[in-house]
This record gives sequence, structure tokens and C-alpha cells, in this order.
Amino acid sequence: MRLLTPAELDALRDEMQRDGEWAREELARRRAARIATVQAALEDDDNDNADT
Repeated sequence: MRLLTPAELDALRDEMQRDGEWAREELARRRAARIATVQAALEDDDNDNADT
């Protein structure tokens, strides 16, 4: 095993930063999609109950 050079460490840090940003964005996107699905289901239930 060899130690990483300073340039390799910087590149690794940059890549990890980008990956972390992507992960946060992806989690936010999934959370928003899940909330939208739940809201749509609740609205559908409300519409079903309004018919009775």
C-alpha cells in the first residue's frame, strides 16, 4: 500500500465533496417525491369521502 500524493488527496476530497452534495440532493428529491405521493393519496381519500 502506498500513501496518496497531495494532489491525489485533493482530488479525493473534491470527489467526496461532490458525492456528498449529490447524496444530499438525491435525498431531498426522494423526500419531496414521497411527500407528494402521500399528499396525493390524502387528497384522493378526501375526494372519495366527499362523494359520500
